[in-house]
Amino acid sequence: MIEAVKRSVALTGVVVAWAFAVAACSDSTADADPVPTEPPTSSTSTSTSSTSTTTTLAEPDSCVPPVPDDAAHISANRTPVDVDGDGVADEFLVSETDEGHRIHVLLADTTLWVDVPGDAWPRLIDRPAGGAAARDLDDDGLLEFFLPPNSTNGAELVRLGECGGTVHEIGPHEGEWCLRDDGFHCERRIACVGQDIISDMTSGGDVEGLDADEWRWGRTLIRLEGGELVVTPIASVEYDLGDPPAGVPTAADAGAVDCFPDVDAVIPPIASGSECTGTGDRPAAAAEVAELDIDGDGVPDRIISWEAAGVAPEGWLHIELAHGVTEPVAIPYNWGGGPELMATADVDGDGVLEVFLTAPSNTARNAFAVQLTGCTVAVIDYADEPSSDVSSRGLLLHGIGGGSCAPTGCVARVSCTAGGIVVEQTGPNDHRNEQFDPDDPEMYWWRTVYELRDGAWHAVGGETTYYQYDDPPPDSPQVVGDGLHC
Repeated sequence: MIEAVKRSVALTGVVVAWAFAVAACSDSTADADPVPTEPPTSSTSTSTSSTSTTTTLAEPDSCVPPVPDDAAHISANRTPVDVDGDGVADEFLVSETDEGHRIHVLLADTTLWVDVPGDAWPRLIDRPAGGAAARDLDDDGLLEFFLPPNSTNGAELVRLGECGGTVHEIGPHEGEWCLRDDGFHCERRIACVGQDIISDMTSGGDVEGLDADEWRWGRTLIRLEGGELVVTPIASVEYDLGDPPAGVPTAADAGAVDCFPDVDAVIPPIASGSECTGTGDRPAAAAEVAELDIDGDGVPDRIISWEAAGVAPEGWLHIELAHGVTEPVAIPYNWGGGPELMATADVDGDGVLEVFLTAPSNTARNAFAVQLTGCTVAVIDYADEPSSDVSSRGLLLHGIGGGSCAPTGCVARVSCTAGGIVVEQTGPNDHRNEQFDPDDPEMYWWRTVYELRDGAWHAVGGETTYYQYDDPPPDSPQVVGDGLHC
């Protein structure tokens, strides 16, 4: 059986049914130096022939299992891959086990391995343009790879380890359905953006509230944190079977794993398959905040805001899309002007821009962000401290220039990261006191890291630093400056 498999692996026309995602980190470039094809030199002695591979491992008490004599190469005639980034191509072999197969990866100084259940034989394949699919998804310096499924229902994410790796199932996840016995079937597409996995899946056929002629396109964000998958649904749209929206996964890309080393995948936006039903009613004094393509359909969208003086809530906003108008959403109070566009960024990787706006006040430094999901626009609030007061909902920058910032003033900064934001502020430790206690630090600098999940900012870390006003840390907002950096 192994000989037959080896012959099939050597063929260059193997269909893309299984894929390894093993390559450089997300900041690798297409014109990087090629990985040397010579096998590594180490205390591991390896001899290969056209029929078998014999490997002798040192340290008999090691947790690395021996590689059987009949283990087969799975990287023959294909692009070499460098798992640990040492500049030397690594050797991939597969052996059979009672429960499935074992993948052995011979590095220069050790061997990594993982057990993969099931009868299907793993194969390393290249994309047509050359180069192996790859990502270091957990930032540990080792590349993870994918085993696409036999069906289009899911995939497997493989993490290697010296004492055994882990195989993670990628879908279907909660809320994802696939019905096959009545002729319907699902299509799944998996792509990488930075260290995030974006999984798109269609479902249909009278499941989860859908009629027989209705379908759903759902998008899930998957991250590898602490060795476990964190799965978050981020968007979905329902559509008629005969009228799919642009970008929906099809049979042509079903099961595809687009995790290439030189570019991040382009994720098609999930747009509504029908007209948005907002009335578009607004006062004559309403102002256009910005015109830009928020939902990625190639058509500029218009952000419109207006005030309702003396009526709570006082500020409103809606978005005029190519396929209709959203219902209006209450925004932080305008206090006589704005809001104004500060920046846009696709923070959560769903193909739709988050829009950061100012909320002018007496300090002119407040800011907030809105998110568009299908035909709904909403202010992004904090999950751990949601505000019932519209005037402060989701504000990112606070109290700069007066009030509790006296006597030195405050400086605040928001920076966008992959999947979230970092909110920072410096201010006087004694707040309103005109005189500082000489024994106490004069200033504080707090930083909080938020991830964007389920339409809310979730705090995931942070710290506070105290210092003297005339000796600020060089990377503090007091030195670097304030504002929104997305």
